[in-house]
Amino acid sequence: ILDIYGNLQRLFSAGVTTLSPDFVAANLLKDIVYANTFIWVKKSPNYALRYNINSLKLNPIKMKILLQKYRNGTLDMNNETHKLFNLFMDEGGETGFFRKADTEEQNEYIKKLVKRYGKGVSVSNGIIDFVRWLNEISRGIEMQSRFAAFITERQFGGDIDHSIWESKEITVNFNKKGAGDRFLFAHGQTTLGNVSAASSFFGRTAFAFFNASIQGLFGNFMKYSMRNPWKSLTMIAIMFGLGMLMAA
Repeated sequence: ILDIYGNLQRLFSAGVTTLSPDFVAANLLKDIVYANTFIWVKKSPNYALRYNINSLKLNPIKMKILLQKYRNGTLDMNNETHKLFNLFMDEGGETGFFRKADTEEQNEYIKKLVKRYGKGVSVSNGIIDFVRWLNEISRGIEMQSRFAAFITERQFGGDIDHSIWESKEITVNFNKKGAGDRFLFAHGQTTLGNVSAASSFFGRTAFAFFNASIQGLFGNFMKYSMRNPWKSLTMIAIMFGLGMLMAA
């Protein structure tokens, strides 16, 4: 029953996220604003400014082109951006499950495409292609801020592993899921630990985007605000002031 519920929850999540044009646009604005402002709380001014510049150089259309070239194996290794994107993808920079198909798998995929379109384009094929296109746009938007973080970290001398980590942590890291109920009643577990494990299990089971909400509030905002309180208060004051200005 829990497996069925989990699959339905994932289907619902996809329906209101990557498959929703409204979410795609809103997510783009949210990621860009959050990453480009909160980076000033997390990092030094020089680092934050460099990140802002790198972020401006990327856009959803450019990310879509990079994804397509990467998938087709046509990235220009003499182009620094293309070279970094290839490294970013090969080293697991894209959040979520990703795997490159081998030659046989790619041949089978091409055969399926030839068979599907051999007699023309049907309505169902058109819908499938539109969903695939929309999903790739969503992937590009999701990676825009992360790829900018990867480029910035490499420019500041970070190694590949740390650069990948920084790219995932620039917004919500969806590769971090939490322990859930794994440590519920574990040997040596405390009462507080059991309460936390049970709460995590309930939240992840009952609420969509529970992981993202907890990470965004505690894993990112509160953690770095405690490390850099004055920077955080300054950012909050600026955001509050801009909100008041818009209302006025």
